[in-house]
Amino acid sequence: MFKNKNSQRGDTIVEVLLAMAVIGMVLGAAFGIANRSVAIGRSAQERTEALKIAESQVELLKTLYPSSSTMQGRLSSEPFCIDVSTSSDADATDAACTNTNGFGVSGLYSIAITKPVDDLDATEDPVKISITWERL
Repeated sequence: MFKNKNSQRGDTIVEVLLAMAVIGMVLGAAFGIANRSVAIGRSAQERTEALKIAESQVELLKTLYPSSSTMQGRLSSEPFCIDVSTSSDADATDAACTNTNGFGVSGLYSIAITKPVDDLDATEDPVKISITWERL
């Protein structure tokens, strides 16, 4: 009874390389999905913060506009915002109109309150509040 000397147990180099390729593709796909998920989460956070800033400007405008003749005059001229710390209006280019985000990054959001051009003669005084930002 002779044993076959060529029958060895184990994997060939081709099998090992194929397994490594499959594992690499799975890890690459997982990394891509995780990276996209982080980007979507960051975008949602930025939009939520911008919405909160816009809501605070709306509430301040509703409170201060009826009693402030300067705000009423500004609404028909240049863009402005309401400084949260002083409850007064400021030019849209002023530092008060660049808000700080939740992580302390100042100047991330820019605020501008304007009157829509097509509504300049409206008696209801509609306003447009724009919050712009550069992506993190």
